[in-house]
Amino acid sequence: MAGYLDTYGESEVKREKIIKGTGIAAAIIIIASGSLYFFMRDFQEKQKLNSFRELVSKKDYKAAYAMWGCTDAAPCPQYSFERFMRDWGPDSPVGKSAQVSVLRTNSCTDTVIQVWNIGAKEEVNVLVNRKDKLIGFAPWPVCDPHMKMP
Repeated sequence: MAGYLDTYGESEVKREKIIKGTGIAAAIIIIASGSLYFFMRDFQEKQKLNSFRELVSKKDYKAAYAMWGCTDAAPCPQYSFERFMRDWGPDSPVGKSAQVSVLRTNSCTDTVIQVWNIGAKEEVNVLVNRKDKLIGFAPWPVCDPHMKMP
């Protein structure tokens, strides 16, 4: 026959295990979600820049020009297609380079800046705007806290 005090303290032990398990699970979830955010926060912007690089390497210049927000129907007045071809076409340093590689990526508040190596120690700074995902030239290779996109 079981005595009155044989089960004394069992409920506290169970409660302690539940609290400890919940705390460990919460810590794992917080660490995992923080890591996921850190590694995936620029995923869309990096994919956009990779797509642009692929279009230029495939010589699909009209589609690459459209990624700058410029089309035949609505050309950019400050960046004509002729100027784009001088910067990215077959006669440009990018067009003559066998490989364009990413040197580094900087995550800014409004933009993501990538520095590309286009051979012979030549670099180009390219950015993508987080809001509208348009590509452009970055005026400098690192984030400037005063730089705001229109």
